Amino acid sequence: MGLIRSLGVLGLAGILILGSAFAQSAPVTGKRVIYYYQTQYYQGNYVSLAKIWKQVSPKTHKPITTDVMVAALHLGYDANNQPYIHLNDNVPGDPMFKVMWRQVATLQKNGVTVRMMLGGAAQGAILACSPTGTFFIRSSDEL
Repeated sequence: MGLIRSLGVLGLAGILILGSAFAQSAPVTGKRVIYYYQTQYYQGNYVSLAKIWKQVSPKTHKPITTDVMVAALHLGYDANNQPYIHLNDNVPGDPMFKVMWRQVATLQKNGVTVRMMLGGAAQGAILACSPTGTFFIRSSDEL
């Protein structure tokens, strides 16, 4: 429970919201429009997701974008050799993501599938293994 406690209610809600997207993903029935969302802040300003649910198809009255890929979760060890999970450079429950998690929920309510990407260019983003080669998450409580 340690990591979940550190995420706080909003961060946990965000993870649960994203988790529900996997269970409720719309069946692939046609073309998909995927929005890759890794830059949540540009020059200190939040990059809103609102434009996605505001751009709707005149035919379906649903967002033109069918999928959003929130990137990127990074796995690693901190200076005390403790494992961490970050969304880019911050924990997913950081207050800087409060608006983003709310907007993710709005996207899902509008039928947009939201997923998270694991990995990226940062050191340790893909492989966060111990010297013995075992993955650092010791229990599901850390997720």
